[in-house]
Amino acid sequence: MSSWAAISAAALVLTMSVMGITVAGDTVGATPALAAATATAPPSPTPDPPVPTSTEETAVAATTVATDPADFTATGFVAVSGTKLADSAVAVTVGSPATRLCSVAADTRTTWTCPGLQLLPNGADVRLTATESVPTGDIPATATTLVDVLGAPLLDGNPTYITTGVVSGQGFPGSAVAVVIDGTTDARCGAVPIDGQGFWSCNVAQSSGGPFTVRAQQSNSAIGDGRTSAFSDVRTVTIDRDAPLAAVITAPATGTRVVDDPLVVAGSGENGANIDVYLDNVPKCSTVVSSGTWSCAIGGIDDGARSITAIQRDAAGNFGPASAVVKITIGAAATTAPGTPTPTPTAPRPEPIPTPVPVPEPSAEAPVVPPEETTGPPNTDWSLPVPGEALTNWGTPTGFGSNLAGFTRGEDRAGWYTSLVLAVLFLVLVAFPLRLLVSALHGRLRRPAANIWGRNRRDVTVPVTEVPRPVNAWLAAAVPLAAAAGLIVFSGGINGEVRYVRLLLAVGLGLVLLNIVGAALATRVGSMWSGTHSRLRFLPLMLLASVVAVIVARSTGVEPPLLVGVLAGAVFAVATPVRRRAAVNLVQVGVVLAIAVLAWGAHGLLGAVDGFWPSVASETLATLCLAGLGSALVLVLPIATLPGRVILEWSTPAWVATVLVVAIVVASIVYGTVSAGLALIPLIVTAAVFAALSLATWTFVRFVEPPVGV
Repeated sequence: MSSWAAISAAALVLTMSVMGITVAGDTVGATPALAAATATAPPSPTPDPPVPTSTEETAVAATTVATDPADFTATGFVAVSGTKLADSAVAVTVGSPATRLCSVAADTRTTWTCPGLQLLPNGADVRLTATESVPTGDIPATATTLVDVLGAPLLDGNPTYITTGVVSGQGFPGSAVAVVIDGTTDARCGAVPIDGQGFWSCNVAQSSGGPFTVRAQQSNSAIGDGRTSAFSDVRTVTIDRDAPLAAVITAPATGTRVVDDPLVVAGSGENGANIDVYLDNVPKCSTVVSSGTWSCAIGGIDDGARSITAIQRDAAGNFGPASAVVKITIGAAATTAPGTPTPTPTAPRPEPIPTPVPVPEPSAEAPVVPPEETTGPPNTDWSLPVPGEALTNWGTPTGFGSNLAGFTRGEDRAGWYTSLVLAVLFLVLVAFPLRLLVSALHGRLRRPAANIWGRNRRDVTVPVTEVPRPVNAWLAAAVPLAAAAGLIVFSGGINGEVRYVRLLLAVGLGLVLLNIVGAALATRVGSMWSGTHSRLRFLPLMLLASVVAVIVARSTGVEPPLLVGVLAGAVFAVATPVRRRAAVNLVQVGVVLAIAVLAWGAHGLLGAVDGFWPSVASETLATLCLAGLGSALVLVLPIATLPGRVILEWSTPAWVATVLVVAIVVASIVYGTVSAGLALIPLIVTAAVFAALSLATWTFVRFVEPPVGV
């Protein structure tokens, strides 16, 4: 280029600089010739470039992030890496809201890697975000990537276990699990759904045997295009679908009398199996079979006839059938009163030892003779009939009322305040809410009108000859009593044995005595004392209460059960003052309660019994006690024509006092032990729900429901 051309180019550059046009390698509109000229031209003085103000930002190249595997991980683990600027740090988060996954400190390298493998949560399009921070204070740069994650499911159980065929575990909700046994997918558990809580369970098709190698995989059509996860950890499983044999009770022997406390029950079974022992169908103790034998102890058993059964459950969880029932008697034998005939034994007596001296009868008080010195089994009470003879065991106790604690028993008695607390709960949760409910529903629940067609229906005159004759009074009284007796016997369970016929007779006798003395005689004496006239009538509500009591006893198993046996009450003329009517009803409630307390004391003094007539006496006293207490508790309820309604109408304080006295006596006698009180907790909860509903109904009718006609 000539000197003139160079001078011209320099002049052009100077002119553009003055105009504020920057000449550089990326100058907009500059020709190649001009660029070349500027590159070869000597430097000339130019103004300094402007300094960026505080509002100007410097661009930073964004970091990158990637995972390995890139789009789907079947284990849940990935390696995370990327690029960055030198001297900058990187933080990686996962999900939303973001959770810190890993971080990389600032260094001079332009690549970064999270240390080790990172475990990601299961799901589709799991988002990873890398945020780069530079030390110059520039705005951090971010980069994101998405990956599908579905790791291996979990299998429950120990590494080695026995099962009936059920395998279970946890996985990602909405996925499906395939159970693989010895390398083959099980025919029944190839696609087990996982519920919303992440749990799954399946009974495999594999038959009994093993040990088997069990693993599981899961898949989800929305994750990784339906690809399967990795395998779970291995479980070594033995499948046992065969129920064990029935447990065998070897001690105590059936038909024996036991006086030891605690009662030790022993037997044989399958090694490693669990044994549950039941006393009168109530589980009492559990143990494990070791070396083919087992034993466990039951303490605090009341005297009387008892039945023992045992159920065996093997290590896999299979239940065997119940063992043979062992029937025993708890407590020492009762002393035979003079003149009482000794029941004829039904079991053959052992052959007497040859000796010219008469051999005394075996008894519970006789010393135990070693087996080699006697021809009969030791400790055998020959006064008991042979168990299983259903048509000959007239004198065998049934156990009715045996759970009624005697007044001398104190080892399991609850605190003195327990009875008062239960009484207050009965008043607050049952008696008072029931009164509110009845008053709220009064007049709203009506019987269907007998005159279907209203006033348009013609009156029908019944001929005198068609008027039914009055029912025989004895028959009218006998039918409800027989029904109540049958319900009471049924409440404790019955078997096809003649001793339950005896029980039915004893219960019937107790109800007859209770109604004669507690209803007929009590109302007669009360009427004479108050100077009024009354007559006795059948109370259907009491029979209904008897049905409810039986249902509660059968469904809850509360022992001893409260029964209802008083089925009659006093009815008065309309003009009879309420005070006199209340006096008669107070006498009836007091007499019924007194009968129950006296029967309880007599039953405790009688103790354990054997034989026909002693059993009749014991069962009759138990009926008087339990039916009397239950009847008194129902009679004080302030509804319908029950005495409690009349007493409340006369005096609220008198009614509250009556309810508390009756409930305290009932709680002290029947539910005064710790175990009996704890058994009432479900009933107390039910009563609380009833009280809440009754109060809500009364509140609605009283304050919310609009007046009639509005």
